[in-house]
Amino acid sequence: MLRSSLCRAPRGLRRPMATAAAAAQSPAKKEGDISDAFVSLSGVDRPPLPDRFRQRKCDLVRGREDEIKKSWSRLLKQLREENEIIAAKGPAVIPQVEFKDLDAGIEGLKSEIQKRGAIVVKGVIPEAEARAYKEEIEEYVKKNPSTRGQYHIVT
Repeated sequence: MLRSSLCRAPRGLRRPMATAAAAAQSPAKKEGDISDAFVSLSGVDRPPLPDRFRQRKCDLVRGREDEIKKSWSRLLKQLREENEIIAAKGPAVIPQVEFKDLDAGIEGLKSEIQKRGAIVVKGVIPEAEARAYKEEIEEYVKKNPSTRGQYHIVT
């Protein structure tokens, strides 16, 4: 993480911070979409990369074609197996543990956590408190119909 002092503009280029009132009066920011993050989804034709990139790829592959084909075949086989596991288990493919059992329960799940890269910890917030958060969010959305996006709280 960068320290805030490293992110500041030089002294002569600093602008005063806008107040909340001024920010509220400024024109609305253009709404973004997925193409803002992934240029390939924008529909814009991009010029091809310089030939040195193609040449570098060729240099990396040359003489190792068989190894790369075998590696690709192993990957596809593993993906087929994992897809079957995911289809059979559904959301349960991600390991789960109750918060109260976290210390003891996580020990037996270590390999699955490493394999899946995630764990669901249930019971962290009492149900009544979680429901109150959900109601607060629903009330906010009702009062602010311009709010975009979807939310889903599992209690």
